[in-house]
Amino acid sequence: MAFLNNTADHDLDHDYPTVKLPDNDAESLWATAFELEKRRQQLREEINNTGREAAISVEDWQPLVPAKAVSSHGQLLVTKDHEVRVAGGTFPIGVRYEVTAPARPLQAIKLAILPESDNPIDWPERGSIVSQVELKLVTADGENQPLEICEIIADSLIGSFDPMDALSESAAGLGGYPKLVGPRWAVLLLAEAIDPPSGTSLVLKLQHHASTTGAQSVHLRRFSLTSSDSPDWAALVSSADRQAQWKQHQQLTAARDEWNGIRVPVMRSRGAMAARPTRLFVRGNWLDRGDLVTPGVPEQLHPLSDEEPGRLQLARWLVASENPLTARVLANRLWAELFGIGIVETVEDFGSTGTPRSHPALLDHLAVKLQHDQKWQIKPFLRDLVLSSTYRQANRVSAELQRRDPRNRLLARGPRTRLSAEMVRDQALLTSGLLAPKISGPSVMPPQPEGVWATVYNNHMWETPAGPDRFRRALYTYWKRTSPYPSFESFDAPSREFCTARRISTNTPLQALVMLNDPVYIECSQGLADRAREAGGATPADWIRWSFQSVTQRTPTVATLVELNGLYEAAIAEYEQASEPGPTQSASPESAALAVVANTILNLDQALTK
Repeated sequence: MAFLNNTADHDLDHDYPTVKLPDNDAESLWATAFELEKRRQQLREEINNTGREAAISVEDWQPLVPAKAVSSHGQLLVTKDHEVRVAGGTFPIGVRYEVTAPARPLQAIKLAILPESDNPIDWPERGSIVSQVELKLVTADGENQPLEICEIIADSLIGSFDPMDALSESAAGLGGYPKLVGPRWAVLLLAEAIDPPSGTSLVLKLQHHASTTGAQSVHLRRFSLTSSDSPDWAALVSSADRQAQWKQHQQLTAARDEWNGIRVPVMRSRGAMAARPTRLFVRGNWLDRGDLVTPGVPEQLHPLSDEEPGRLQLARWLVASENPLTARVLANRLWAELFGIGIVETVEDFGSTGTPRSHPALLDHLAVKLQHDQKWQIKPFLRDLVLSSTYRQANRVSAELQRRDPRNRLLARGPRTRLSAEMVRDQALLTSGLLAPKISGPSVMPPQPEGVWATVYNNHMWETPAGPDRFRRALYTYWKRTSPYPSFESFDAPSREFCTARRISTNTPLQALVMLNDPVYIECSQGLADRAREAGGATPADWIRWSFQSVTQRTPTVATLVELNGLYEAAIAEYEQASEPGPTQSASPESAALAVVANTILNLDQALTK
């Protein structure tokens, strides 16, 4: 868990961290975008790290003792340790603090943002973010003199907020968001050092505009101030290299902002200074935190590499040559996708509670081949399987073999498995010529029977698009846990409440009911009939033969053609006598009858089984 607990994501509604990509599909531009964003972030890290090292090396930090601390809402308290704490009342979003302290010579002020509790076992806490900071001097006679903060240096650049945002009017800023995982600090660096006369006061204004889930304010609840007048700060401000770095960073940011495109979520690790603590949950209770744990693996297995701990280190450990398990699991899952059942049937469980291997030597061979010969490349591995004599066997079975091996565990015949719920729909759309080729984008609400969609928590409606989006791949179908897409549910799609490595297929009358009556398959039947009339030949028999071959990839037998032709003739007769059009009736009785035949072909066992 400690490996996976140190990502930069926020567990909020947005997808931070992201990379902005151009709306042009050219892969070369995407590569440029990734490289530009990577360089921009690295440069920003370099700028901040230089300042952080200076802050750590400076030894003359002296406490700034607040004479008073007031808030626009609630009450603040200055403790004997010179800390400022919330002391009661309500602190809404937008609360403003004003801290006054005797002024002295300085060029840098360190703001330490502290958790309410000193006990690390109580961390993380609700976040603490300063959205805007202002500094000024107030002379003995009441004259105000604003001070220019040229830069804000943070202990770590983590999260979607840049500390420099606190110099502008925004809800972003510096601190810990949405959780404060421990003490944080930031240095407010003045453009010029000050040496104020006696009796002058330093006033620090802190604005809090940020909020988190539930419109909860993430204001500072405990903080302290120190100052420094080290000459190192003047050298840092006047550094020509640093100024050049800032200019280059601004240019990279401007180049990125010129693109019109989308933001794509990416994985990023948190820095060591902002690492999340990972603790055992006593008896599984996340509120009862136990010992602190660090990334590690079981001692019985091969050791980790010596690289920096993180997801990449764990990933390399998983696929290391010393670990045979990962290759076996992957090879078994790919085998199960093609043959319908894994060499280890319980593809989700390779442990002692799972089923034993049906062919141990075969699984070992496949795992070694995938890991060492094919270097984890999936396509060559799948190619070897589908070109094998085992896979290319006919799936016909004798009565004796059916009695001896009903589940084909001996691999004496070719695989025979039903398509998954999503494949059933996509195949119907593809063969009918309706499938929308669009890739990526938001989910859509394809047609479904009236009265199925129901939500008791809000007044959301199922809104089916009028254009080609209604025919997008099943991958993009809108999914609601409490009211799943009905045709997928009938074909055993999981509820998505839990990770499902293996689907258990069924064969029920409801599935035939869906194929024959669902609005999607009615439209697909009409589309397939139209394609057959355009490309399938000149006679109804030609159309029917073309439709059958398009869906099943097989030549129909004479008996099959006789049945389907009979259905076609009966449907024509019925539609010619009908006073009202049926669900598949279109421009003419011939088209409607052919749509009935197409609907029947899409529901055949040959169409739903590979």
